[in-house]
Amino acid sequence: MQTKVFTETVQDDNVLQHAYSTLISKLYMLEKNRSFKTLTVTSCNPGEGKTSFSASLAKVLAGAGKRTLLVNLDLRKKYKPGKVSYHSTAYGISSYLEGDVELNDAICKTNIENMYFLDSGKYLGDPVSLLCSDRLGTFMQVAGSEYDYVITDTPALECNTDALLISGNTDATILVAKMGSTTIKDIRKAQTQLYAIDAHILGVILNKSSKRFYKKLFSAPDYFKYGKPALYKSV
Repeated sequence: MQTKVFTETVQDDNVLQHAYSTLISKLYMLEKNRSFKTLTVTSCNPGEGKTSFSASLAKVLAGAGKRTLLVNLDLRKKYKPGKVSYHSTAYGISSYLEGDVELNDAICKTNIENMYFLDSGKYLGDPVSLLCSDRLGTFMQVAGSEYDYVITDTPALECNTDALLISGNTDATILVAKMGSTTIKDIRKAQTQLYAIDAHILGVILNKSSKRFYKKLFSAPDYFKYGKPALYKSV
């Protein structure tokens, strides 16, 4: 296994932590009826924050004691996960899908306990043949058996068919929408595309909303003024 390749600053933000705490609580409750170990994260359009969301979700799950693998499955561009000090890796999932490397040799440790990272690997102009291969399904089965959660960050649905191919190989899909940008029409179009391949949509994440808007959703907004609950800590 390669050495850790990126570090992420933990944000001391009560509202943000509460939002992710609520999300993983819902994941736990949903899992009582069905297992959701492998998750596709996608969005309607580029720039809606799915990559930063994927990294944050993986970090919070790891902080809750879940062995979590974050996978960059956008094989067409370099990984840019927001506020992260990041260095590319020698191998990635593209090398595994081509049969050039064993999975454990491509996966990296991170500075966050219980969190692991698998980069895309070498750039591929058109990765459709790899995403259509049986090895992608094998990867999901193997990774799903070794980790509590596998979070796959994929391209936006508007860009290409990659996210659809990946969603067809995972247990469920999370759709990220950007407040003030993504339209209801965009979301309905995305739902139609995902339902056409029998993808299970867990829900839509409203990203980039203001703290004021978020607090209004709760009957006791003053809760956020007191205490600093720590869902995770830096290592």
